Order: sequence, then C-alpha cells, then structure tokens
Amino acid sequence: MSNIILSSSSFPESVAVIGGGRWARVILGELCKLTASDTNISIHTQHNTLNVKKWLREKKLEKRVKLCSKWPTFNTSPSVMIVANAARDHYCSVEYALLSGVPVLVEKPVSKSANKVKSLIKLAQNSTRTLAAAQVFLFANYIHRFCNRVSHLGKPEGLEFHWVDPKNEERFGENKHYDRGVPVFVDWIPHILPIIKLFFPKGKVDLTDLKVRKGGAKLTLGLMADGRRCLVKLERNGQKRKRYLSLDIGQEKVELDFSEEPGTVTWRGEQVSADPTWNFTKKPLSAMLTAFLQASTTGIFDERLNIESALQSYVLIDSVRDKYYHQLFPWVEKKITGNQSENDEVDYSLTELVSVMEPIYNQELKSRILALKSMVLEYGLEVSLKKLGLFDALLCLD
Repeated sequence: MSNIILSSSSFPESVAVIGGGRWARVILGELCKLTASDTNISIHTQHNTLNVKKWLREKKLEKRVKLCSKWPTFNTSPSVMIVANAARDHYCSVEYALLSGVPVLVEKPVSKSANKVKSLIKLAQNSTRTLAAAQVFLFANYIHRFCNRVSHLGKPEGLEFHWVDPKNEERFGENKHYDRGVPVFVDWIPHILPIIKLFFPKGKVDLTDLKVRKGGAKLTLGLMADGRRCLVKLERNGQKRKRYLSLDIGQEKVELDFSEEPGTVTWRGEQVSADPTWNFTKKPLSAMLTAFLQASTTGIFDERLNIESALQSYVLIDSVRDKYYHQLFPWVEKKITGNQSENDEVDYSLTELVSVMEPIYNQELKSRILALKSMVLEYGLEVSLKKLGLFDALLCLD
C-alpha cells in the first residue's frame, strides 16, 4: 500500500460526482477543499437538482461547481468520476465511466451481488481503467492504530462488532437517511468486513448463523474468520449511534468505541484516545479521495481502494441474502395474516421489500414478493402502504 501524499498538481483536471444526495454533497464539499481552484468539478443528478442548487448557493460554491442533470462528457484529460448516487444505479454508473475511459471510485454497495461486481472488475481490466472501491474506514488512522495495538497484545481469539444507527440522526450538518431498498447487511457489510479482515487476514469469512429481528432492521451475524468466531450486530432505527469493536485476547478484552470519531480504546480499565493526531491529520474521507485522485494520474495505487479485496464483502452478502429472506418472508406473512401489521417493524419490512434496490434478481424472490403483494391487497393494507408512500410501487411489481 502506498501512503505517499502528493500535491494537488498531481490531481486530475476534471472530477465528476454522480448523485445529489447528502453523501454526494459531502464528497463534493471535500473535493472543493482538496483540489486547485481551476479544477473542473461537476455534480450530476436528475432527481435532486433543486436541493443541490440550494446547497451550492448556501456553501457559496455556485461558481466553483457545475450542476448538471445529464451524464458527464469528458473533454479534458485526465478526468475521473465518483459514483455516489442511489445504490440501484451504481452498476450502470460505473459501467458508463469505464466505457467512457475514465477512472472511477464507487461508493458502497458497488452492486447487488458478487457476480455483478466481478463483471465490473472484468470490464475495468479490459478497459485498463482504474475501478476503486470506497472503503473509507480503511483510511481511518484510529482503526489502524487500534489494529497495531492489538497485534502487540497477542493473537485475537474472537471479535464482537456493533453497528447501530438511530432513527433520526444528523451527520455533516444534514439529516441522515438510509436507502429504503437496501437491506442493512448490504449497506453495512462493505464497511465492516474490511475492518474484520485487518485482524483476521487469512482466507475468506464464512457465515455460520443469522438471526433477523425487527422486520429486518436488526440482525445478528455469526461469522468464522481465520478459525476465530466473530459476532456482528447490526441495527437500524436504534436508540443511538454506535460503532463498537471488541477483541478477546486471552481472558481479557480490548475495545474500540468510535461512535464519535476518533473514538476511545479501553484496555485493562484504562481509556485513551484512539487517535491523538486526529485534529491535525487528514480525516478518512479526505485521505481516501486524495489517494484516488493521485492514483488516477500517477499510477501510484493505494491497495485500500482495491476492488478485488472489496469483492469479499459481496461474497459474504450473497451468503447472508438467502438466509435473510428465508426468515423475513414467513415473519411478514405471519404478521399480515394475524392482523398484526400495524407496527413500525412491519412498516420497515414492507418498505424494504417493495423498494428492493434493483430489478428483482431471482425468480424465487420475485415470486415471494408477488405473493406478498396479493396478501397485502387481500388483507386490506392499502392504507398502510399509502401512508408509507409505497402503494403505487407495489402495484407496479409484476
């Protein structure tokens, strides 16, 4: 891995950001800080132009950033593209960039399955253009400092990871919302698995157990990594934000709580900052964007962006998916037929199933969703779906 930091003169002349949501705007703001004033920066969104225009005006960036509703055309060289739009559009956006002959950085999830990610990797290889995965937590100094501390204490015998988002949360000055069609494991495994692999780098990580609760909003995953047991707890709409990692070393635990960055490390009753240099070093997003921009022009590639290593997350996602739906569908059906459909958990699961992130990808899932559609209509849940803004979407499923 290369950690060489070059000047902005080694950055591309043109950067196009695809997407108009909160995270695309956060990336855009960071790019404006990192790049020279003569860098051509554009943001491309079909559905969020008014909000982006308002945001650019508030940030006084109207003259710095070009707002477009169409795909970018790359007339200057070198140019790059950053994909941060809706998850269902990531695949076609990356494909567009690679076919246009420009390096591309894609936010998670890269696509819906490991096979789809493999096809993008093959396209990148054929086009000889960089396809980079936005594994932003691999650029967090506090994660690597914690990993180094653990390596000096001994070989971890087990791991526990908690990742929780509250129902209402403000991040980077804006309210945070999740993509309703992206299950929590698809959303967060691409963050969590690369961190786990820092401690257990050998071999793949296997799913051993899965428990689905709260209509799919809360999951407990049992994993086996390098012969060590790992417990991962994921929850949306929880009580408060939580990012907590603990490792068993002998009879003791060493803990990292990075719910608020850079977080704290606890060992033998002593609590210290996870990164004492946090206030005067690059933050994870800035470091990741810097690495990608440099790689696109210098050929100095940072392995933390490696799409091949990111592929492991999507292999695990595929193994979780079947078990997840095997538990979720019977639960939803039982709630509906038992007249227990008026609660937040059912609302969550119906929202997710009706808003599934991409065209329905296998016949079994398609059949189950269509059966659910009939059940919703039979048991008169139209009012609930209209309240959720999903009734028209349900009628379009066929």
